[in-house]
Amino acid sequence: MPRRKVTLAYMSNKSERKISFNKRKKGLIKKASELCTLCAVDGCAIIYSPFESQPEVWPSPEETASVLSRYNSLPEIEQTRYMTNLESFTKQRLEKL
Repeated sequence: MPRRKVTLAYMSNKSERKISFNKRKKGLIKKASELCTLCAVDGCAIIYSPFESQPEVWPSPEETASVLSRYNSLPEIEQTRYMTNLESFTKQRLEKL
C-alpha cells in the first residue's frame, strides 16, 4: 500500500511542531547510530532546536569533540575530498546523462 503524499506547510500549532521536531530528531539520531555501527566509523550529530537554547549533541559532548578535532586536524584537501554542494552534484548528474 503506497504512502500518501505529505504536503509541506508551516505548522502553526507550537506543540505539534515540537512533537514533529522531536520525532525527526529521534529518527536522525537513530540513523546516525546505525551508520556508525554498520560502517564501523566514528560520527557525531549536533542538532540545534528552536525550542531549546543549547544544541543536542550525539553521542556525547566528549566523543563529538574528539571526532571534530580529528576532522579539523586533517589537511584541507582531505576535509573537502568527498564534499559536494548542489552545483557540483547537478554537474555530476548532467555528465552522467
